[in-house]
Amino acid sequence: LWNSARVVARRTDMPSITAVARTEPELLAEILAYVSDPRDLARAFRTARDFRDAGERALELRCARRGAARPAAPGPGASTVQQELLLREAICAEARRCSSAVAMGVDFAAFVDATGALLTCGGLTFSGAAPDIDQVNLGGYAHNDEVTPLLGHGTFTLALARRFPCILAPRPIASLSGVRIVAVACGAYHTLALSSDGAVFSHGHSGALGHDDREDRRIPTRIAALADVRAAAVAAGGASSAVMSEAGALFTFGAGADGQLGHGDREERRVPTRVAALGAERVVGAAIGEGHSLFLTLHSLVYSCGRGRFGALGLGDVRDRLAPEPVEALRAQRAVSLAASFEHSLVVCASGVAYAFGRRGPALGLGLHNAARPGIQSVPMPIGTAAAKAPSSAAEPAAPPRPRYVRAAAAIEHSLLLDAEGRVHSFGRNPAGALGHGRLTSGIFGSDEELKPRQIAWLCNNDDVVHGRLPRELEPADTQRFVALCAGGFSTSCLVTADGGAYSFGDAMSGSLGHGVPVNTTRIDVPTRVSRLPPLALLGDK
Repeated sequence: LWNSARVVARRTDMPSITAVARTEPELLAEILAYVSDPRDLARAFRTARDFRDAGERALELRCARRGAARPAAPGPGASTVQQELLLREAICAEARRCSSAVAMGVDFAAFVDATGALLTCGGLTFSGAAPDIDQVNLGGYAHNDEVTPLLGHGTFTLALARRFPCILAPRPIASLSGVRIVAVACGAYHTLALSSDGAVFSHGHSGALGHDDREDRRIPTRIAALADVRAAAVAAGGASSAVMSEAGALFTFGAGADGQLGHGDREERRVPTRVAALGAERVVGAAIGEGHSLFLTLHSLVYSCGRGRFGALGLGDVRDRLAPEPVEALRAQRAVSLAASFEHSLVVCASGVAYAFGRRGPALGLGLHNAARPGIQSVPMPIGTAAAKAPSSAAEPAAPPRPRYVRAAAAIEHSLLLDAEGRVHSFGRNPAGALGHGRLTSGIFGSDEELKPRQIAWLCNNDDVVHGRLPRELEPADTQRFVALCAGGFSTSCLVTADGGAYSFGDAMSGSLGHGVPVNTTRIDVPTRVSRLPPLALLGDK
């Protein structure tokens, strides 16, 4: 910021930076409008009184650039409109960091490319009456000879679906051709997509779509109940959904039988409803499991609600919570990433430490096997602490430094962690290769599960090998720097590189990995580049 101002001062023959602010406030406002971190902008306001007018103008320019209206009055925690603008900039930045350009449901996946197109692939899922034997082979249900896929491409006839039971390579959704999508989230059988102007679209199975009915949506449909809300982030899991606004308000909808929506009851919500229990807290991120939810606030606090049976709320007991409560064990930490699945949760903190809680087992990464120590871990436990020990003698080498984690992802039976160096660590069960360590069942690489985080060491850059046309050639994984990750369904994973490339692995039966593999290919056991996918959006860099 200062260097930019100095350049302006030199080029305009002005004696000081403050002189630029006094004589060329609009020029300085343009410079300030492109400061990437809102916290740096806040520091600029405190640097010199002459920066304040230019700073407020810069905030208005940034707001206009997003297409948002200037707030008429400050919200909770802000005493002036300028502070409100700063808070909203911070919320948008944090929400963008918590969002993803790739998401996976049960047997399908969704991707956002660098141009803003939404692409999906996977199996066709059916709705309606009980299936006959042919429909069972297709993996779903049919009604009136029509197939309703969850991929957003419209309706397939049953005859066509019998010929093409899966969309094997990512396909752009034609109905969104005029909309720029910036983030996506998938539940078990539904998808939410966030556009650049803050609109939210949903498609898939009914209930968690937010359209005030029980109808499936064959193509992405804008949620009318959020027409007056500019969304900053979306989240989905199981049959529930969440939307966070640019002002930090949290809206949830869908299934609520376990209290996972946070409204103080167990009722379903067919339209997005604001979570009043959070009061003045500004929410920037969420992770939704099958029956519980985690929420991240602007002040890096973690709240949880929903099913407490497995301890996945992190509140020290197994009671359900119908409204969000702070996870006191993490209050002193600064949380930066959340993940939730069926029976467990993960939280990554700014210190680089990842915490796990929920049903004890390999997916927690604590070195615990379900049969060895049955029960729950209802208080967040640091991952990797059990393995760290001081050397017993001078001759024994010290343990390697513990990775500094920055992001987490969780599926039903496995988990992923991304470290600050761009390396990925996986743990949990490995029934279809979703850990990315090769065929563990062969005995060459290891066992059927990993009880602690293990770094993924190899990858494949040519997905023609899954068709058997080329011998598989593996390369060291450290040839790529990964910046995002995703885990979904029962056993699928996807990693995103710094250049927007996608590497997927795990259960390949449904085609959700995007490699164009035939349906008789059951697994891809190392991260393999999805060559049929254009470069993905890099949300954290924008």
